Amino acid sequence: MEEELIITEENFDQYLFDARKHKWEKGQVMARYKAKAEFIDTPQKRNVIDLMKLDKAVPAVQLMVKYHGATRLCAIQVLIEMCNDMLGGMSDDDVAKKPYDMTVEYFFYTKLEHIPKDPHWDCISVRGAQDVDADESGWAISAKIVDADGNEINPESLPED
Repeated sequence: MEEELIITEENFDQYLFDARKHKWEKGQVMARYKAKAEFIDTPQKRNVIDLMKLDKAVPAVQLMVKYHGATRLCAIQVLIEMCNDMLGGMSDDDVAKKPYDMTVEYFFYTKLEHIPKDPHWDCISVRGAQDVDADESGWAISAKIVDADGNEINPESLPED
């Protein structure tokens, strides 16, 4: 009988590899963690406020996506809400202290069997170059979405962000 693998905070990095820091390896799939979260008062949130005050909306969105895990659409919505609050008279401190709802998603490379069985997690299949037919330029991109059990999902059946 196979012992059930328990992934904890201590061993997480041994089984799930942050896609921003690691390259895909043969046999791995891409796992996505997606959840609702709050953008709370942190030094990084105050950096976002400073960027917005300098009319640097694009870098603020990029920061929200890259470092806070916000989806691009959600990052834009949160920044608009923060700007509206500031235009409505809220101080920088008040905006920093106010939690803003957002959707976050993080991507990891891992083996299919290491994806947590949890509604916040799903699997995106990654195919190696040897598995696809390249055109005459030598480049090809192919993808399919699968659930945690490896069953293919029709992208049109997925909910909008």
